[in-house]
Amino acid sequence: MKKQFLFIMLSGLVFFSHAQSSELDSLLKILKTAPEDTNKLKLLEDISDIAPDGEWQKYSNTLGKLAEKFMTNVNPAIKLAGKKYYSVYLNNKAYGFAEMGDYRSAFDYYERCLKLNQETGNKINSGVVLSSIGAIYERQNDAVNAEKNTNSLYNYRKKSAMLKMW
Repeated sequence: MKKQFLFIMLSGLVFFSHAQSSELDSLLKILKTAPEDTNKLKLLEDISDIAPDGEWQKYSNTLGKLAEKFMTNVNPAIKLAGKKYYSVYLNNKAYGFAEMGDYRSAFDYYERCLKLNQETGNKINSGVVLSSIGAIYERQNDAVNAEKNTNSLYNYRKKSAMLKMW
């Protein structure tokens, strides 16, 4: 029975891994011919979400450069898309620094990301960023700032819920 369970689990992992690499291969193929538009930003975000460590960072950096370019566009919709995806880049960058233990840099990027999310009205990602900041405080065993951050997150979620009711 244990061998069957182990076989099923390993088979599932192999299938998931194959499906993910197949999806990544498909997205990379599309990326080769994708024009520089907002669809390419989404494509780069998707690739950076599923690419393995050591690769996703490259696509996230490309996302950041392209998004930054779009942030200066005169078309308000393109400018907004640029800001949204630049925020994704900042969040990815912060995550990378946090994983390396460089919390000072992670905080810097999370703060910039939070500011951009609030500027663009991206409430969901603002909550995610606040949660990520709280996780860093927890890693550092910084109970005072963790509590402050938890209160900020709670107040933010409460305010967001109240806004939905109106």
